[in-house]
Amino acid sequence: MKLSLLEKKQETPAIYSFVFKSEGKLQFVAGQFIGLTIPHENPDNRGVRRNFSIASSPTEDFIMIATRFIQGGSTFKKALLSLEQGEEAQAAGPFGRFLLPEDNRDCVFITGGIGITPIRSMLEFATDKRLHNRLVLLYSNATPEEAAFYSFLNELQTHNPNLDIVFTVTKPEGSKVPWSGRVGRIDEALVKEKIRNLENTIFYLCGPPSLVET
Repeated sequence: MKLSLLEKKQETPAIYSFVFKSEGKLQFVAGQFIGLTIPHENPDNRGVRRNFSIASSPTEDFIMIATRFIQGGSTFKKALLSLEQGEEAQAAGPFGRFLLPEDNRDCVFITGGIGITPIRSMLEFATDKRLHNRLVLLYSNATPEEAAFYSFLNELQTHNPNLDIVFTVTKPEGSKVPWSGRVGRIDEALVKEKIRNLENTIFYLCGPPSLVET
């Protein structure tokens, strides 16, 4: 399926989001991912295709992905960042089973950095569909500036009484803006603080390998 770029936006100093219009309705479930192909000259050994979580919800009329960029990154990332409005990419999928439960179990999302992308999709979907699941998001970043979709998530929380978001930062001294929120990593104490019923809770882990392993 062809995707046409509508907008690209710098979400954080290192993360950009890309909003696409699809040539037809892409049928997917919140939390799934797509394979994106962008042909470009002299691709490196990783090729012209990458997988990206879909950050938008099926209830929204666009397809959004987001990714982190680092200096000296892959030729694919450079080709993606250089896309202009109206230019196209090819999408395959959707794929994946990182999905919301079909029952009303509590959901705890533990994430950091760019791991927020599929969770954004699920939280938006749950809010739009008025699902009854209690949703807890524990979102860790080094500084508040690095929290992608920060304003969006805060706004979403005002529309969903079942959504509880905890932003925590590990290096507030590195921030250029004041931070009065929670400080420290996501740990056992924080998780236990937010659990109501362990046996009725499903946990989602998505983020840097070190966070998931911890």
